[in-house]
Amino acid sequence: MTDTSQLSPPQTAFEQLRSWILAGSLAPGQRLQVRDVARGMGLSTMPVREALIRLEEAGLVTQEPRKGAVVARLSLDDLHDYYGLRQILEPPSLQLGVEQMTPERLARLRSTMTALQEAVDDGDLITVLDLDEQVLLLIHGAVANRQLTRVIKSTWARVRPYKLLFTTTAQDDAGLYIAREDAHFVELAAARDGAGAHQLMTQSLANAKLRLAELLRSHDGSSPPSRAKGDSLVDVIARLMQGDGGGGGA
Repeated sequence: MTDTSQLSPPQTAFEQLRSWILAGSLAPGQRLQVRDVARGMGLSTMPVREALIRLEEAGLVTQEPRKGAVVARLSLDDLHDYYGLRQILEPPSLQLGVEQMTPERLARLRSTMTALQEAVDDGDLITVLDLDEQVLLLIHGAVANRQLTRVIKSTWARVRPYKLLFTTTAQDDAGLYIAREDAHFVELAAARDGAGAHQLMTQSLANAKLRLAELLRSHDGSSPPSRAKGDSLVDVIARLMQGDGGGGGA
C-alpha cells in the first residue's frame, strides 16, 4: 500500500489512484465517479477532482461522454504510439548508460536482479514489473540526463496497463521472460557492451509491441473490471484503502 501519511489530500488521492491503476486494481474502463472515490478514500471531492485532472494529464485517466472520468482504455493506436516513443528513446539511452556504467551502479543492478528473481520465484508479478523498471532505470540513470529519464518514466506509466495484460495472460512465463531479459542487460552492463544493449532493447521493444498487439486484438481492452453483484466503487476503494486486493497481475 502506498505510504501517503505525509502528503496533502490531493497528493494522497493522486498517489493512491495512480498506484492502484498501475497495479491493475482499477482496470481499464473502470468509471471513477468523484463522489464515490472520495467516499471510499475518506476525502472531500475537491482533492479527488484535482487528482483526476493530474491523472488525465499523465495519460492514466480519460474523460468520456456521459461517463466522466474512467481509467484509460487500452487501444492499438496508443500501444503503437507509446512503443514507438520507447523505440526512439530507450535503445540509445541504454547504450550510453551501459557504456558509462560504474562499479557502484553495477552492484546496485545485481542487487536489484536478485530481488527480481525472488519476486519471480514468489509469483509476485507486480513486484517483478516494478523491479524490471528499476533495473532499466539504473542503466538509463547512468546517462545523467534527468529530462530524458523523466520522459521515459512517464511513458512506462502509460504502458504499464499493457504490460499487465501480458503478465496476466502469460502468468508464470511472464516473470521468467522478464528475468531472463534483465539478466542479459546486467551482463551487457558488466561488459560495457553498449552496442549489444542497443540491439537487445531494440529487439525487445519490437517483440513486445507485436505480442501486445496480438493480445489486444483478442482481448476487449474496453471492458471494465468485473465486480460482484452489488459491489460498488465505494466498496472497491474502501477495500483497497485497507490493503485488500492490490495485486492485479499475480
